[in-house]
Amino acid sequence: MDDGFYWISFRGIVQIAFLSNEPVEDIDRGVAATGVWFLTGEKGEVCGMDDVKVLSAKLAGPDETFPGV
Repeated sequence: MDDGFYWISFRGIVQIAFLSNEPVEDIDRGVAATGVWFLTGEKGEVCGMDDVKVLSAKLAGPDETFPGV
């Protein structure tokens, strides 16, 4: 998956999150991984790839949706 914003489900809550494919260390599991989700909810949590269910394709940015603006 490409870096960008997606609709996801995390702990049963549907929200928009930003995916960054940077290498990270999963401290809870003690393993290296690629990809981290930055949640946009109230708490601004960060979670790993296995913790979310992706519900949509990458969301289009304004340049992609409204060309020439």
